[in-house]
Amino acid sequence: MQCFKQERVDNPLFPKLSYRTSQFKDSEEGVEIMCTLIEEYAEKRAQEAEAKGIEKGIERGIERGIESIIHNMLSSGLTHEQIASLTRQPLERIREIAQEALD
Repeated sequence: MQCFKQERVDNPLFPKLSYRTSQFKDSEEGVEIMCTLIEEYAEKRAQEAEAKGIEKGIERGIERGIESIIHNMLSSGLTHEQIASLTRQPLERIREIAQEALD
């Protein structure tokens, strides 16, 4: 593992690793290959993070929409049980939302 942490690898126990490492570090082509790989990896990670953020945003939007509907139903005078039945939300959640509205 130490070979991967060194700036220069010249280890007779790992001649292929030593050779390939020097190719990537010492040649313009090798540096270009490594830069391209790192840029591609960074782009992939950025896309994954963006997709995850979008997914979480959608989930949060749905949650807010459900909460808004429940608030409207509470304002209309429906019982907690009726709201739970119509929205398919747990009765406890309806009670929590109703309590938050009072606070």
